[in-house]
Amino acid sequence: MDVQRLHSLFDVAVQNNLTSLICHYITDVCLDENAVSSDPLLAFLLDEVVIKDWCKKAVNALITEIGVIYKFGLEMMRSKLSQLQKFATQLAGIYSVLEVMVSSFTEAVSAHVNDLHQLIENTLKAKQHLEAMIWCIRHSFIQDICSRYADHTSWSSDVIQRKAYAETKWPGFSDEVSDVNQASKSTLFIEQALQNLGIEQSYMDKEEEIAITCLQNEQSSSMFCSTITTDHFSIDRYPFKNLREAVDVLFLHGASDMVIAKQAILLYYLFDRHWSRPDSEWRYLVDDFAATFGITNRTLLECLVFCLLDDYSSEALEEACSHLPKISSKETHPKIAQVLLERQKYDMALLVLKCTGHGSFSATENFKKDDISSLSEAVTVVRVRIECRLLTEAFMYHRSYCSKVKEQHSADMTHAEDALKNSWVYHVEMMVTEFCAICIKRNLVDKMIDLPWDSEEEKHLHKSLFDSAHEMPMKPNGSLLVVYYLRVNILILIFCI
Repeated sequence: MDVQRLHSLFDVAVQNNLTSLICHYITDVCLDENAVSSDPLLAFLLDEVVIKDWCKKAVNALITEIGVIYKFGLEMMRSKLSQLQKFATQLAGIYSVLEVMVSSFTEAVSAHVNDLHQLIENTLKAKQHLEAMIWCIRHSFIQDICSRYADHTSWSSDVIQRKAYAETKWPGFSDEVSDVNQASKSTLFIEQALQNLGIEQSYMDKEEEIAITCLQNEQSSSMFCSTITTDHFSIDRYPFKNLREAVDVLFLHGASDMVIAKQAILLYYLFDRHWSRPDSEWRYLVDDFAATFGITNRTLLECLVFCLLDDYSSEALEEACSHLPKISSKETHPKIAQVLLERQKYDMALLVLKCTGHGSFSATENFKKDDISSLSEAVTVVRVRIECRLLTEAFMYHRSYCSKVKEQHSADMTHAEDALKNSWVYHVEMMVTEFCAICIKRNLVDKMIDLPWDSEEEKHLHKSLFDSAHEMPMKPNGSLLVVYYLRVNILILIFCI
């Protein structure tokens, strides 16, 4: 009975936005070393566990009530908006209590911490989902706003075409650079974003999220796949069937600390659904979404650009290019330059690279990531500059990158594949091979051989030119290779004399 009274007191506190009282109970009573009792009941009331039990009970009760409202029709949900807003405030209050509890637990009771973390996760997901639902209810789940697609089937088909276009129109790097190809595998921005959320794993770990599954609509996906393939209709993938499914998939699955990324994906969905229609019909939606969730105009434009670059139409590409100068910075997604390169927007790709810090020929920032990713980005930088006929700049960046790699990797000359890929020699080989491949394709070999290659680079240069001459004997590459050999030998003779 005393425990129930204490829990009732906490209920009243959270309902009146006084969760600070509960936090004080934790810090001033439960954590007071002098607050001890030989009475078992009183001792339990002084223990943090009584707070944890209340939090779990309160969260589950709120989730149940919210779930009941979610089952109503739109008009009934609209009439309950003020109540839903109160529930969101209460969930936020309980979350603050849980945060105080986590920080207060000692190693002696660390067994409770894992349970608390799961409770925090469920609380945050329920709150984030509720806030998104409130916005959706206010806008009638955008049922009255025309989509640019006739139906979900046509939208799905269009997304499949985008992926097919990405795989055919956007080739990887030269065949020799297989690892770079793997790192820059043709994925759409939306695929990459969804994969980063870990939604599929979340669906498989259903037992961890059973407390919040009642919030999901029965028509929403029971399983979701982030990868877009041609068998699109065998399992639910992007695009979401409707806004409610989008909110359920994003905010009830994946880690709660990815909420900003989830909001960005929802913005992408809104842009994808409407962008080619007149702004007067839908633009207020994204503006209101941004105002509601504190999203900056820059983030809005980034989401729009990602959506436009995934689209294979020339109209979308041109609009994306019109926005890129406004948002390009050191934080710009590295894949943007790669996509622009593959879509033959070389000047814009160069502009983006310079805004990201690649204009100074410094490759230092590349090494904040794994080696293959940084190699992929470095190859993109070189390709863009060569396509813009800036061979000297491309070479300077290449040399800067290889120097940085050499500083951070040992010169492991073993033939073991794994060891070789971790050596600076491997990076040099990949960079020179790609440099040569592009110059051969663009008939720039005569200018390429004039660059001051060192002895290590020359080995790969010779091989690329020889292979090219062997494959295309009627092309001038063989003659240029002979010229290169003669020039090198003459320089050696002059040096010896």
